[in-house]
Amino acid sequence: MADQSPNTSSQSTTDHGSSPNLTLFLVVGNHPGMALTSVHLTDSNYLSWSINIETTLMAKSKVGCIDETLVKLPEGTPEFNQWRACDAMIRSWLRNSISANLQEGFVYVNSTRELWLRAKEKFGQANGVLIYQLKAQIGDLKQGSDMLTTYYTKLEKLVDELRIIEPGAKCKCDKCRHEIDKVLARIYERDYLVQFLTGLNKIYQPIKNQILMMDPLPTVNKAFAMLLQVEKQNTHIVPVDLKAFNVVY
Repeated sequence: MADQSPNTSSQSTTDHGSSPNLTLFLVVGNHPGMALTSVHLTDSNYLSWSINIETTLMAKSKVGCIDETLVKLPEGTPEFNQWRACDAMIRSWLRNSISANLQEGFVYVNSTRELWLRAKEKFGQANGVLIYQLKAQIGDLKQGSDMLTTYYTKLEKLVDELRIIEPGAKCKCDKCRHEIDKVLARIYERDYLVQFLTGLNKIYQPIKNQILMMDPLPTVNKAFAMLLQVEKQNTHIVPVDLKAFNVVY
């Protein structure tokens, strides 16, 4: 009769009754000298840096080490050494993703989670201050000497950052019939479009007028595509065939 006992070499469990946590495994090629992102932490870019770090760790199935969904395992458990090695590796990656002049402040942290929280405490601005700064920058942004794509990319980055720290309001009604979320999203998109058009140089005035007379208004991405077509003509502003953009009057 065949032995029906579990194959302990391929199917082990922890004291918590779970299978080995794949998050703890390090693959060939992982080493402490790696950096998680080319965007290094400075005293002024915490938001974009933290988003890059989270995205990279999600791709590596290691984000649990910073959001504490992967808790420190008790010493003496079968997976403790594996957890310690994994945490030390990610801690090294995080330090390597910090500007050289700031790294000394993170040498003596004892865990990835502690490093993450210290970076947030030191360089993550209060939401009120950051919202004020972003809205001021968005309001002041003008195309000036920038190409259209450069100007739009600058605005897009600021608006995306604002959306992260100031998400739109949500209706909490069960099976809401008011469609408040959709209404607010349309208002947000309209304001974004108006801000984009406001910052454009005067040479775009004819096509700006065309866009503003459309009903419904296009999304800001469609408006950008229309204006980009004009810029590529590289001579003078002429009316654009709006039918090419599937715009309904």
